[in-house]
Amino acid sequence: MDIRDKHADHGVYAFADGVVSFVQDDAHPASGDGMATMGNCIAINHNNTTTNMSGKYARTLYMHLLSAPTLTPGQQVKKGDRIGTIGSTGNSTGPHLHFGLFVGNDARMAPGVKGWTSISLLPVVDPINALPFYHVDRS
Repeated sequence: MDIRDKHADHGVYAFADGVVSFVQDDAHPASGDGMATMGNCIAINHNNTTTNMSGKYARTLYMHLLSAPTLTPGQQVKKGDRIGTIGSTGNSTGPHLHFGLFVGNDARMAPGVKGWTSISLLPVVDPINALPFYHVDRS
C-alpha cells in the first residue's frame, strides 16, 4: 500500500508492538535482488493480535523513508513509536510510504528473528482486507 505525502515531512509510526528485524540504509543497500529499490526501510516482526487474518505472526515493512533508520535489529518498539519520516528514497517517483503487511505462521516473522526475508517467501496481505476497520471507502 502506498501512502502519499506531498511534502515528505510526515512521521511514520510503528503499526503495533514488535521487534525490529531488518533495517536498510539507502546509501548502503543490502545485497540481493531489488534491495536498493526499497531505499531506507525498516521491517518489524509482531505477534498477530491486531488483524482479522489467520496466522500467529505479522511483519510490517516501511519503505522509502527520508533518512537512514536509527533503529537496529533486535530493538523493541511499541505501537505508535516514531520510526521514521516519509521520504522518496530507493526506486520512488515521489514522497510516499510503501507499507507492507505480511501475516502467517512463518517463523521468520516471529518477534526477535533478525534479518531480511524475501517478500516473495512471505504471505503478502492486502492491508485493506486485513484491517477493514481502517479502510475508508471513497467511492
